[in-house]
Amino acid sequence: MGILSMIVYAAENVSNILKARKLQCGDHVSWPTDMSSKLRHHAIVLAYKGEDIIRVIHATPKVPGSEQYEVREDGVDVGGYIKERSLKLHEYGPDECYDQLEVVDRARSMIGPFAYNEWDNNCEHFARWCKTGDFKSEQAEKWRRKIKKAIHSGLQTSANGARGSGGSGPTLGILIDIADKLLGDD
Repeated sequence: MGILSMIVYAAENVSNILKARKLQCGDHVSWPTDMSSKLRHHAIVLAYKGEDIIRVIHATPKVPGSEQYEVREDGVDVGGYIKERSLKLHEYGPDECYDQLEVVDRARSMIGPFAYNEWDNNCEHFARWCKTGDFKSEQAEKWRRKIKKAIHSGLQTSANGARGSGGSGPTLGILIDIADKLLGDD
């Protein structure tokens, strides 16, 4: 899906889910994590199981709080997220993603240990790859940009102060290069 996926990524539409029964096999959904309402957990829907329960496949810790992750199937009660209007459906056009069965096949092919990394291999990378073949995380990129901006701003402020007191400017360039290497170039 290469270049098309990059275009799809930018054009993705996200909507609130108000009833779990509206979800379909192969849908890409997300909800706030336990850690922060600003971070979202992403999953692929396998089935609506009744009430507010959906069966999903997702990259998740083996046990709560664990550093070890795996891809597995789970039943999830999304009732609270629906009431809070925080259950989201990530929508793609029919030419922008795989069909439902292919999405589920891709997700199931990953069942087992998962080499989790919040920046480069998280639950959103997993769900988006299953859906589109594109290995991206919008939230990781957003946070990477924010951190990079804060570092650059802080370094620039420090350098301006250092220059005023006879400090050297080349150090700033080196520090910005290090920040860019650590967080990736835009």
